[in-house]
Amino acid sequence: MALPAPAVVLTTQLSDVLIGARASIGPALPAAGLTRALAAARASFGKSDFLALADQLPALVRAAETAQDAGATAQAYTLVTRALVKLRPAGLEWISADRAVRAAEAAGQPLILAEAERMLSGVCRRTGDHDRAGTLVVQATDRLALDGRDPRHLLLHTSLLCTGGYSAARAGDGARARNLLTEAAATTNRLDGALAARARANLLSHRVSVEQLLVSRGLRCGTLARFAGAVP
Repeated sequence: MALPAPAVVLTTQLSDVLIGARASIGPALPAAGLTRALAAARASFGKSDFLALADQLPALVRAAETAQDAGATAQAYTLVTRALVKLRPAGLEWISADRAVRAAEAAGQPLILAEAERMLSGVCRRTGDHDRAGTLVVQATDRLALDGRDPRHLLLHTSLLCTGGYSAARAGDGARARNLLTEAAATTNRLDGALAARARANLLSHRVSVEQLLVSRGLRCGTLARFAGAVP
């Protein structure tokens, strides 16, 4: 008998956590243990190791819920959402994204909340609600401290603006898309070292994607206009 595909295994395991009673029956882990579990799950996500995530993410969510650690819970559900948006849409991503935002609000940590909202915007964009997606990420930027004392805030600020620019392009608003990317570039220029390299790579990727979207939309509109003009 053929084994189920890794993506199917991951979806099944996550559905057991997300649907029904809240996950609160996992073994208790100290804060350091939760940090290590988060790091391990992020590493598996970076390698697209869905089978490892199928084991790690449910256990991570249950452990964070059991510990009643709102910050870890928010980060766990955010990672669940990141995994789910790589899979075939099943509706589970709405549940995990909502739980991530609610836990992040309870934690009162701006970085964690802004990242949770960024993922919620991705879920909205996936369903075609590009205006709402853009609004979510731009609002999330207001939560960040841009005085430069914590460069992680600057890095996430650039990421949010890039995401907002892409959402604007998907919505057909080229001017807003480019303006947001220009703002992202200004923040990127305030970063140094490895963080600056990450931000520049992300900005370049989004600029290419935005221009491709806008050119494609312009070509389609031009074709439709020419077709309409040719119809008697």
